[in-house]
Amino acid sequence: MNKKNDIPDQDNLERFTRYQLIDTVRKQQDRIDSLHEALSDLSKRIEEGDPDIKAILNRQRSVYNTKSGFSLEDEAMIDRY
Repeated sequence: MNKKNDIPDQDNLERFTRYQLIDTVRKQQDRIDSLHEALSDLSKRIEEGDPDIKAILNRQRSVYNTKSGFSLEDEAMIDRY
């Protein structure tokens, strides 16, 4: 198992019971839901014009020299989805 994020490695899935894998999937889904909620809140703050968020975004745009404020690698990954 990958201790960093509690995700079983594909190579050793057979070592886990069905219920352990279900529990792992549920934990990961909870993490995904939490991240989604945080991103939604951040998006709302950006849309509403939160000055602190705008300052951070402008700083990121100048660092990466992109419209979104993400690095080119991150933008490419986002575009794939």
